[in-house]
Amino acid sequence: MLELIEEMTERLENLKAEIEEILMDADMNNFLTQEAMDKLQEAVHAIETFLED
Repeated sequence: MLELIEEMTERLENLKAEIEEILMDADMNNFLTQEAMDKLQEAVHAIETFLED
């Protein structure tokens, strides 16, 4: 069970990093709407909150 939790934690951390990379690219290249960027930022915050608990 602990192995599964560690694997899921690693996957969430990787997902968070990928979303943050998308946000940086989107900000520099203006290829997402502000609403889409806000939603992605909310997802990053939700992952961070989950990982802290």
